[in-house]
Amino acid sequence: MENDIAIGIDLGTTYSCVAAIVDSEAVVIGNDVDERTTRSVVHFSTHGTIVGAFADAQYLLDTGTTIYNSKRLLGRRFCEVNNALKWGFAIVDCDGEVGIETTVNPRMSPVQVAEELLKYLRQCAQNYLQQDVTRAVITVPARFNHVQRQATMDAAKNAGFKEVMLLNEPTAVALAFQYDVTDDNGQNYVVVYDFGGGTFDVSVLQITGQTFRALATHGDAQLGGTDIDELLVNYCVDTWKESYPDLQLKKDEFQNLLHLCELAKKELTYIDCKCIELQVDNLTEPLVITLDQFQLLRIVEPLIQRTVALTNDAVREAGLSNSQIDHVIVVGGSSRIPRVRNLLSEHFDANRLTCEWYEDEAVAIGAARLAHHWNQRNDIIDFVIQEYVTSSLGLCYKNEKMYVMIPKGSQLPQEKVLKITTVKDNQTKVVFWVFEGDTTELRKNTCLGHLVMTNLKPAPAGALKLVIRFVLNPNSMLIVSAYDEQTGEKQEAAFRCRSEFPSRREDNMVDVTGNDDTFEVS
Repeated sequence: MENDIAIGIDLGTTYSCVAAIVDSEAVVIGNDVDERTTRSVVHFSTHGTIVGAFADAQYLLDTGTTIYNSKRLLGRRFCEVNNALKWGFAIVDCDGEVGIETTVNPRMSPVQVAEELLKYLRQCAQNYLQQDVTRAVITVPARFNHVQRQATMDAAKNAGFKEVMLLNEPTAVALAFQYDVTDDNGQNYVVVYDFGGGTFDVSVLQITGQTFRALATHGDAQLGGTDIDELLVNYCVDTWKESYPDLQLKKDEFQNLLHLCELAKKELTYIDCKCIELQVDNLTEPLVITLDQFQLLRIVEPLIQRTVALTNDAVREAGLSNSQIDHVIVVGGSSRIPRVRNLLSEHFDANRLTCEWYEDEAVAIGAARLAHHWNQRNDIIDFVIQEYVTSSLGLCYKNEKMYVMIPKGSQLPQEKVLKITTVKDNQTKVVFWVFEGDTTELRKNTCLGHLVMTNLKPAPAGALKLVIRFVLNPNSMLIVSAYDEQTGEKQEAAFRCRSEFPSRREDNMVDVTGNDDTFEVS
């Protein structure tokens, strides 16, 4: 067995999975209860931390200290997270960021929860491989923004991984598919439809031999099995309110119902109907409702239609028609709903759909494939991955517009340089506000943070020559640096959290030289 082995990890919203290549074969590494996938749940207590199935068992007993779906909170601002009732634990505002509060840990971040999950998966791998594991390829949704990717990297480093590579989940599926399903060295257009527990991702890739080129990516970070569960909860509550108009569920009752609806959703994939009973404090008899497959289909149809619409959009953005697609790989737990396959068959040739194929493990296996080649440090990697920038990156300039430094669609890695100058006499400070998004309107984009250059030499406006550089590495991680051409003084920042963009900006503007227009960065 190789020394210093790197593993592949699918850090999922509802389930996670770890895999490795052992003796040239992909091996999904089971956890300490011999499950091939691990529930992405962490329970905190005074006696220690529990991860996976045992943590899930504590879910209804102590929802306030059992954390689930935390991937949906990674890199998010507090104002972006709503409906506190659906979270069994307390979510608090930590200087604009999301904080999690339990009786055991007064305040922690989603990064700390992800850290515990990754520690557990790392330990499972070490137990199986019988060696220390410090390198990993970890998958993320293709639409994860820079802040979310940085949060994932931080969690991995805190979990003991010294070297981490990020891989987009759809690309991981394509890697696993190419190795395990086809021996075709020709050109194929492949759609990866990944309908998971917390997110929906779809990517169109061109696979030519061992070159994997991403052509288009669409998705929704708030569209997955969890959203189906919430729709079922709403249906149950609305139905019961017809008989009990004043019905108001307490937080623990809501969580219990959410759990029952998740179980019903899974069972209705295989059985015709399922009865749900919910006991509430102010009623002598339990609330009862029977769900059947037809009702489930009617409730989830809008979500499934949206996934297919996003899929069609991705194919069009790739410059292709549905008839040109050679393979549609269908993965993710939510794709088990029969309607998903039926609807996809209406839009693509049914013979080109690949279903029932490592639905829950494909992402981890693909990550393990890349990790295996990463292990061959002195060898030539026999495949090439060409990812692209999914959202533009740029700077704030005058009238609160975004000057695009790295446009959407650019191939990774990328490096762009811009020359600037001050706009006021004796200006000693410049603040560069960095944004990510697909519109020139700053308020509609994501503020990643800011870089401040201070102690500039007082000089007339336009006299100083400053240079700002954007470097986007293969992990889609951004490094922004700026330096004074005359003094060589350099300042650099890797954006680890968002900054609050101020409503008023004063004396820290710059002009961009070498362009027809004058821009501002505040």
